[in-house]
Amino acid sequence: VTVRLLRGGRAVATRTVTARRRAFRVTLRPRKAGRYRAVVTARRGGTVLRARTTLRRLR
Repeated sequence: VTVRLLRGGRAVATRTVTARRRAFRVTLRPRKAGRYRAVVTARRGGTVLRARTTLRRLR
């Protein structure tokens, strides 16, 4: 599972983790204020799965 933190369409942080028991947890620390979203990409049986979060504002 790859998690990318996006700000303005650009990746500012990336983490790759292995999902255990169908769950995973990632902590990404943004350095600047602004609007961020996370994009999660994974492979399951050769199929690429992709999900994105809603846009969140960080002060």
